[in-house]
Amino acid sequence: MYKPLTVQIGPTLKRARQQQKLSLRALGARTGFSASFLSQVELGQASPSLASLEKIAGALGLTLGQLLNEPVVAKGPIFRRRNEEGLRSEWSKASLQSLLPAGAHENVSVLLVRLAPGGRSGEPAASSGGRQLALCIRGRLVLTVDGTVYELREGDNIFLDSVSGLRWENRGRHSAELLLVHLRDR
Repeated sequence: MYKPLTVQIGPTLKRARQQQKLSLRALGARTGFSASFLSQVELGQASPSLASLEKIAGALGLTLGQLLNEPVVAKGPIFRRRNEEGLRSEWSKASLQSLLPAGAHENVSVLLVRLAPGGRSGEPAASSGGRQLALCIRGRLVLTVDGTVYELREGDNIFLDSVSGLRWENRGRHSAELLLVHLRDR
């Protein structure tokens, strides 16, 4: 079951911001977003795009996957799909699901991204550091990296040494799925 992004992400963002003793204005200075917008996101009154969410996570020193991870009590090494909850961004027409439990590894995040037709990540975020492997599981996706456009079809993958200036878009008539593995620099 995918919850709207506004329902779950706000308290997590606020907790991460407060742990770093950052005011909304200070976080706004790091991200370029207004304190008002950040407050609305924390209160569940605004749904940021995936790119905006990634920019906020990066400013807090987190990956998008770390931001989505919730503590999980495992009953063995298998995490059943029906037990996992994801988030949905109405603005991006996308849903996200972290495939690693919280604390599994601080330098790796694995996300399953589903983009509806017309779905997109939003404006490219600044570099969050590290490398990224992206595998198109289903459908077709257009990836723009620093102005260069790549089309990925089902089964195609791309490995990027630097994660910056990325924009994902589903220009097709059917949903697309993307597996993202982000390796952070230590």
